[in-house]
Amino acid sequence: MGLREAAILIGIVSASVCIALFGHIPALRHTPIGYIYRFFKRTLPHAILSTDKRLTGGAITGCLYDSGMFLATEKHPVIVIFYVFLITGGIGVFMLDSYAFLPARHQLLAPLICLLPYITLYKAIYSDPGTITPTNHSAAMTHYPFDHMLFFPGTTCRTCRFVKPARSKHCSICRRCISKMDHHCVWINNCVGRNNTLHFLAFLLATSLLLIYGAWQSAWVITQFVNSEIPPNYPKELIPWTDYITIWTSWMLDLPYTGSIFLLSLLTSLLAVGFTCYHLYLIYAGTTTNESSKWSDWSDDIRASLSYPSPTSPSAPPPPGIYIATKVPPEYAHLPPGLLSGNMAENERSARLEDKGSVNWPKRGEKYYARVEFPEETDERGEGWGGVLPKGEWGWERLEGLEPVENLYDLGFGANLKKVIWPDTV
Repeated sequence: MGLREAAILIGIVSASVCIALFGHIPALRHTPIGYIYRFFKRTLPHAILSTDKRLTGGAITGCLYDSGMFLATEKHPVIVIFYVFLITGGIGVFMLDSYAFLPARHQLLAPLICLLPYITLYKAIYSDPGTITPTNHSAAMTHYPFDHMLFFPGTTCRTCRFVKPARSKHCSICRRCISKMDHHCVWINNCVGRNNTLHFLAFLLATSLLLIYGAWQSAWVITQFVNSEIPPNYPKELIPWTDYITIWTSWMLDLPYTGSIFLLSLLTSLLAVGFTCYHLYLIYAGTTTNESSKWSDWSDDIRASLSYPSPTSPSAPPPPGIYIATKVPPEYAHLPPGLLSGNMAENERSARLEDKGSVNWPKRGEKYYARVEFPEETDERGEGWGGVLPKGEWGWERLEGLEPVENLYDLGFGANLKKVIWPDTV
């Protein structure tokens, strides 16, 4: 296989990995990556299923479905094995083909950089993400306050059968509740949560460093062969850049293994660095992948509500949307800030369920919100949960974006990062 075919194959693999890694991210929901991800996850399987039902009665897709369900819903090391195979093969080719051409300092540094992904992968796989058990449940309840926006008190996990702490989520693959759940990562065959976010970030950084270093050193080796064709005393700046690129590409073709490692490392490093930057952004924003999905739903509802015009009469019912309180009646000032129900008895019950004194969190919510449901979401009485604005002398203003909404869990980048590096383990 020539370098051209290798480049095409690497491009296809890189694009596939990019779609698999980033396709589910809420921010990319309405981008080509999100569309392609949903096509391969939903549209194409449904089309294949309907075709197989007509031709074989569903025999083929039944077998494929069982295999796919195992890969998608069970904890297995298939992706971890693929990752180890990929980087081990790449490191092996680099060491056999390019290592001898490296300067002495990089011959010492390269093995150390190559070891980092294995060490960080091991730590990420075998670290506890923050499993909540009956033994530590009481302590887990004190780590985060309920924001009454994304997380509400009194919600019970139907599988684990205990009240869910704020920011926790049950993982259907690991079959356990995780404190400050981010996501289940197939690349480490483990959940990412409160206790092991640092190990997961170290794994991402080590992988990014390996790929960047591999691309850099492979390019350096190719450049040495290119420079060998240029007379020692000839000024390189006099060579037209088009001619230099032609010579460089020619040598990349003559060094297919080094050239392939360069292309593979360069393209996949973009994915690894992008994923690393995304998780650093989550720390900066004081949120998680799980929570960003919930915030994305809020954003979608706000955007959809703007298609409903504001009422022309003060007596007209408020249009659907998310509302922020501009005035709070004194008799309701004791209610916990956050999203209120139209049923004040529900708000009082929510306030009683939360034990504020047991949570040592440096930030408290200050704003109140309410939701007016869309017509298709209302029940037979014409109301959904929170389908009407709370009664009383409130002042309400419909939101046009998430900017005025406060995130109770965002303490600032420095404090957020500190809690990732030194979490009080569950």
